[in-house]
Amino acid sequence: MSHLISSASDEALQALTSQGILVSRPQVEEIISSLLGYPSFAALISEHDKRSDEPGLDEAEVLVLDHPSADAKAAVVLPTMSSSAIFQVVVACAQAIAECSGVTVFDDVDELFNSWVSGELAMIIPHSEEVDPALLESMGPVEVADEWTANESLWASDTEWTIEAKAEMREADAAPGQQAVLDCVGYMKFRKAGRAGLLVHEGGASCALRAS
Repeated sequence: MSHLISSASDEALQALTSQGILVSRPQVEEIISSLLGYPSFAALISEHDKRSDEPGLDEAEVLVLDHPSADAKAAVVLPTMSSSAIFQVVVACAQAIAECSGVTVFDDVDELFNSWVSGELAMIIPHSEEVDPALLESMGPVEVADEWTANESLWASDTEWTIEAKAEMREADAAPGQQAVLDCVGYMKFRKAGRAGLLVHEGGASCALRAS
């Protein structure tokens, strides 16, 4: 079993007990497994054993949680508990993952993009092979769009996952309407480390120059 699952389960149980919320270890393990993108604890164990030679959750550089699946799983494994108590259980499990993982944990892909990937793309795009270094001298900063796309669901992807977003750079000193604009699509490609874990593999961009 992943060290993360074991330690996070211990941490969550301790936190919930201190709040007077009594749950069993198997219930917590199911919810933590769902937060980490697995349909069940059994599925997590099975995949971990079958892929022992591939990066696992304990090797991830960042983790991205699947809260909707965890909320649904908690409602199933805690059928007699109130909705407010279920919410507290899921929060405690998510906090336990964050405290025990030793890496940055994001609550969803939107947070991953807004808090990290967008800034990385702003640094990756100017250094892309498709951008002429001489052109950069006349361009303003990279403006990355707020919306992102991915090749597939992060938690459903197998060994790789890619996220991308549109961006542009505008000629800094030209008059409005006469600026050259560099339209780009920047991307980050990751290796998977378990269902929720990511390892940076590469980044790049495709760009095209146009008049505004």
